[in-house]
Amino acid sequence: MAHGSDIVVLTRFAVDIGDGRGAHLDEDWLTGRLELFERYCAPGMAAQTHRPHAWLVLLDHATPGWVTERLRLLAPDARPTSLDEAFSRSAVTDVLDSSGLDGRPTMQLDSDDILLPDSIETMQSSIVRHGDGLHSIPFGFQLAGDDLHARCYVQNPFVCLSAQGSNRHVFDLLHSDVRGERLHLAGWRPGWIQVIHGGNLANEVRGVYVRGTGARRTLAAMGIPIDTARVERLPATRRTLESGFRYSWRMLERTPALMRLAADQVAGRRR
Repeated sequence: MAHGSDIVVLTRFAVDIGDGRGAHLDEDWLTGRLELFERYCAPGMAAQTHRPHAWLVLLDHATPGWVTERLRLLAPDARPTSLDEAFSRSAVTDVLDSSGLDGRPTMQLDSDDILLPDSIETMQSSIVRHGDGLHSIPFGFQLAGDDLHARCYVQNPFVCLSAQGSNRHVFDLLHSDVRGERLHLAGWRPGWIQVIHGGNLANEVRGVYVRGTGARRTLAAMGIPIDTARVERLPATRRTLESGFRYSWRMLERTPALMRLAADQVAGRRR
């Protein structure tokens, strides 16, 4: 049985992001998004060792009713939640306040991505250990087709913000720009999988190709379809070297920041 936590998970599903184009509400897009949610996001949440205090799936107020019903069927623990206006910091603040969830830690999760089973537990432990601030599980994977790529990504779209005594939430900041925030490394085990597909062209494969035998078995146990036999067929050495070389150049640029962050963690434990 999964234990509880204080964390509120926030997932944008079909919202107007305020770019003038409105929310994606055509049937083909919604159907495709529901398929991604069913294939990846919902099984990851169902497999968590610690349940979130609440899981809000954010929708535009004009989202068809059949989408809401489908979401409830795919993820009974989720709360489909309508926004009365375009998605914004204040709109999310209003939703949390009206739901009695203001002041709780909030964690970001995209509707087409996967949390590995102990992610919420790891975040909860980090909040207890470190207190307020932005909590990150820096290690995870990218899934492109049946290929897994290991990635170190501190400012990732799975971060959790704890700010007790305020109404701040994780969407008050961009996960890629956290200047001024106290950043905590929540854990060192992989905690997430970013799914690369045709509908998220802003993302690209940036990790190191790995066989990922353990991760594949975990995904299979979670009911997420992946070719677990593929690991035995792929000539991994050359692909790992090639992707590792590209990734190393990116990591060299980030090494000073990562070293400072690790030093802060060690200093905090000694205090």
